[in-house]
Amino acid sequence: MKERIFTAKSVDECLALAASSLGKEIASLEYEIVEQAKKGFWGMGASDAKIKVIYQPTPVEAAKEFLNTVFANTGLNEIEMEATESGRDIRLVLSGEGIGMIIGHHGEILDAMQYLTNLATGKVCDDNFHITLDAENYREKREKTLQNLARRTANRAKKIGRNINLEPMSAYERRIIHATIQDIEGVSTFSVGSDDSRRIVVSPDNQVK
Repeated sequence: MKERIFTAKSVDECLALAASSLGKEIASLEYEIVEQAKKGFWGMGASDAKIKVIYQPTPVEAAKEFLNTVFANTGLNEIEMEATESGRDIRLVLSGEGIGMIIGHHGEILDAMQYLTNLATGKVCDDNFHITLDAENYREKREKTLQNLARRTANRAKKIGRNINLEPMSAYERRIIHATIQDIEGVSTFSVGSDDSRRIVVSPDNQVK
């Protein structure tokens, strides 16, 4: 559960603001009146009404709220988010100015942000779900690049009859390489190294002795 404070000229306006902000009906809001509005005397001592709304955000709402906070703190205020849901899988596609800063080298920043988004969202939502974070369809483009790399490397390994080491990759990227080469005859893959140095070795069946 989460709490948010809303302030306006009256309690009714507070409720309308809360409903609009949270995307809910006024009748469904659970709230407490923190402070009633005061008219004051001749403009002196006047104050707005204040309410505290207690609500359970959906995973998409929680993820967007977390990311908006991150973007606001890093000066990325023009980022838009589009969500699609399939069962317990949620895909959030980011777009806007400065998107390159979110992606990073080979998607390293995007991967880290995806991990933190799942962690932060899981703390306020009870549902078992997984959020995939993408930026202007970077992951789709990167997946195609990796698949092409896997095929080229597999063909070269078979041609020269020797193992070929690929550069270190994230677990997500290694899975794409493994899956692609799994369908290619005469060659296999295995991983070596640890942590940030973990990489894939493409090994031909007809190795030169």
